Amino acid sequence: MINESNSDFMVSSLLLHGNSSINKGRHYKRLTPIIGIHQKKVDSFLNQYWWYYKKLFNYKNNPNENDKKQLSAEFDELFSTKTNYDELDDRISKSKAKKKELLTVLDYPEMPLHNNASEIGARVEKRWEDVSFVANIDVIVFCSSIGVNSL
Repeated sequence: MINESNSDFMVSSLLLHGNSSINKGRHYKRLTPIIGIHQKKVDSFLNQYWWYYKKLFNYKNNPNENDKKQLSAEFDELFSTKTNYDELDDRISKSKAKKKELLTVLDYPEMPLHNNASEIGARVEKRWEDVSFVANIDVIVFCSSIGVNSL
């Protein structure tokens, strides 16, 4: 019987459904500050974020208890950053709230830090939807311009 206390089941579930650190970085890149100083704050935070990600990657390849404790403490420090840019601060606090999921690799180093294969598949599907929608809008606009109801 499979239950949630079964470690093999948990690892399999995490491998399939775990949060991806690299994918979380994408949320920071989506921020579009208008004020230059806010853009610098986003860039600075992203530099620290990717520096931390590199440390996670190194831990994954050589896990040990000392680094595990250090990385957990560094996570708390990084995701306690206050920038006075509300959107960035909100995104940082959302990441901090997901510490357990984002740092699953500390307990399960065999877990990938990213799920690029599934991400790429999802992006291709989404891009097709975007292109199809734009193509349909073009048809609707064209039909409208010549007085034909396309719907």
